[in-house]
Amino acid sequence: MTGQIRESALSFGSVTGNIATFAQVVGRYLRVIKPGDDKVRNFIADHATRDKKVVLFMDEAQVFGEEQQPGLVLLHTTGLGFPTVAMLAGLSHTSGRLRSIGGLSRLADNAIINMGAMSESECIESTALLLDACGAIGDSSGRQQWCRAVARLSQGWPQHLSGSQRALCRELLRTEGVLAEVDVGVVRSESGRTRRDYYQIRLSDTVLDMVPAATARIVAKVTERRPDRMYELEGVCEEVIVDMGLDKDTRFRTNAEQIAKALVERGVLAIADGGSYDVAIPSMLDYLHEVSRPASAS
Repeated sequence: MTGQIRESALSFGSVTGNIATFAQVVGRYLRVIKPGDDKVRNFIADHATRDKKVVLFMDEAQVFGEEQQPGLVLLHTTGLGFPTVAMLAGLSHTSGRLRSIGGLSRLADNAIINMGAMSESECIESTALLLDACGAIGDSSGRQQWCRAVARLSQGWPQHLSGSQRALCRELLRTEGVLAEVDVGVVRSESGRTRRDYYQIRLSDTVLDMVPAATARIVAKVTERRPDRMYELEGVCEEVIVDMGLDKDTRFRTNAEQIAKALVERGVLAIADGGSYDVAIPSMLDYLHEVSRPASAS
């Protein structure tokens, strides 16, 4: 996709030369449908030369760094030569990461929105639209019950909402669309398994997976104390490391700074509305307690 945008931009002269520079460094983060399709080429060319408005949506912005700096600064200062709005989505520390990039330090506070969890009504509406699209068979009462049930399973987290909705859809395939015949236990069980798999992936191959019990204790203490500075979060990590004797364990090859950084970058902890750190998803703490619990003897 980046190559197509660059080629298209260069072919339309100086106005779109900025697009070429931008696309070269951050183009792979653009969210588009069918990136290999000629529609991308035509879309950029059309909007760049006809003074139309464009929304650039870039995901996973928390990983942006110096590699993307030239394109982001260009977008932030000079622009691309035609009306453009940039939307960047990422984890809670995204704004801090962007401000650390040279040339982006003066980002306006009112340009940053902490989305937080979805409301129950938003989750219900999403599942209602899904049931309509699937042609689910059932009265309004049954539909509302399932919409509320899926909302509760998701805890307002989009990833979990999607997992619970997929579980419901698989059951609807089995029942040929009849809601009344859907097995609640199956949907609940599959939703829980999907949620645990998601958490396992988030923590795997990181220092957080080294001693799950330590991670669980750190997160629990953070929810109690709500530190609002990184050094305070590191202090909580250090306290748990010492309390558990891990500072004297030669197999524990990490430190408080690395753990605190991983907790934020992996989305276990997020910066809440008040500016303090808190667990991003309540069920994440439940999962940590579950995996850190000693296996019972058979």
